[in-house]
Amino acid sequence: MSFVSHAAEFLADAIDLLVVVLLGIWILTIVILCIRGFFKGTNPDKLVYEVRVSLGSLILLALELLIVSDVLHSIASRTLEDLGIVAALVVIRVFMAYFLDKELERLTEKRKTASED
Repeated sequence: MSFVSHAAEFLADAIDLLVVVLLGIWILTIVILCIRGFFKGTNPDKLVYEVRVSLGSLILLALELLIVSDVLHSIASRTLEDLGIVAALVVIRVFMAYFLDKELERLTEKRKTASED
């Protein structure tokens, strides 16, 4: 393996670790906010909305970071089989990100219409 391959693999692994840490910290934050909101008497519908949007945004960010990681993994491994696997993962993640983004837009639009009424 060349220096570039090693560097790409190291960077991809660092991004994977970053995604795991971000997800862990954000989920703990959401749990704390839910508990705090529950004890403050926050409207459950509002709480569920905020959790869905926050978690959806976080997952969207994680998917985008994982796509970058997959591209870096493809630089490190140059066999045709590995490239096919990485390409399939990227396509799946892009579709997931696209539909999750549409769902977040729908939730935001629904919330705006409900607040105007």
